[in-house]
Amino acid sequence: MGVSEPQVLRSFGGATALPPHAYLIALRVEVADLAGFSDQSRLTRHFKRMTSITPGAFARMAG
Repeated sequence: MGVSEPQVLRSFGGATALPPHAYLIALRVEVADLAGFSDQSRLTRHFKRMTSITPGAFARMAG
């Protein structure tokens, strides 16, 4: 018995509250932050989209 792509996407979204691509981007932002890549423009754009602040502002708040 197979599962259709829309079923997989709905199940994934139900389990994570995010579609797969948004989940992947969230993981990349977390990993990039942990690895210290907060100065890259692409990371900055995605980070700000997800958190509403830039990585630099986040770093200042984190101390």
